[in-house]
Amino acid sequence: MGMNHVSHKELKCKVDEYAFMLTDLNLYLNTHPHDEVAMEKFRHYQHLYRHALQEYEQHFGPMVAYHADATNEWIWATTPWPWQKGCE
Repeated sequence: MGMNHVSHKELKCKVDEYAFMLTDLNLYLNTHPHDEVAMEKFRHYQHLYRHALQEYEQHFGPMVAYHADATNEWIWATTPWPWQKGCE
């Protein structure tokens, strides 16, 4: 199943999962900065995160306030926030 067919909940969970992996790898790399395997995993999850975040925001709006388009209205305040939509 391609990302275009993923539900809001599934896509939000993927973004959260990839962000968790990046945070975990970031913490590890802070103390092991020359670990090439960890760096490769970080790059892998960074790619997945960016792609999932782009897909999410394209279909469901900004994931964070500083990604909001402020050209016409402050959509961040007029639509449900990502955590209000849930991830079960």
